[in-house]
Amino acid sequence: MLKYTKSIPFNMIHVCIDQYDHFQMKGCAYNNTLESPVEFSDIHEIILRFEEVFNKNGNPLSSYSSRSFVKQEEPGRYQNKPEVLYDYDVIAQHRGKIVDFDIVVQSRRQATWQGVLFFDNKEIVFHDVLEMIKIIDKKIDEVLRKS
Repeated sequence: MLKYTKSIPFNMIHVCIDQYDHFQMKGCAYNNTLESPVEFSDIHEIILRFEEVFNKNGNPLSSYSSRSFVKQEEPGRYQNKPEVLYDYDVIAQHRGKIVDFDIVVQSRRQATWQGVLFFDNKEIVFHDVLEMIKIIDKKIDEVLRKS
């Protein structure tokens, strides 16, 4: 985890889950390039909102350009280090009522995310968004069964 917080902290999403009902997750997500948290009502909203954040930051660089009939904001040019507003330690202090975890998006190839999910001090690699969602759902189910 430490290697990611030092090298690519702007690609990290700290997710705090407050309510959960099988893929319907409510809570807040934090990134150190955002002034305020992103409130979400399901996991898909996190993905859509952070696509915008990553496009604005220019990192991780998207492998495709979206097309639309509506004029859209131009994606940020590739930047090695976008402006970081908070240290990871500040963001990591936020806790969800049910659970919290970290997602590090290392790349966005083939219109999906590849990266690492940190859950209970374990590092779990995922190769696409669907795999990431399944891992999150399984881990939250495990946490709820224990309590």
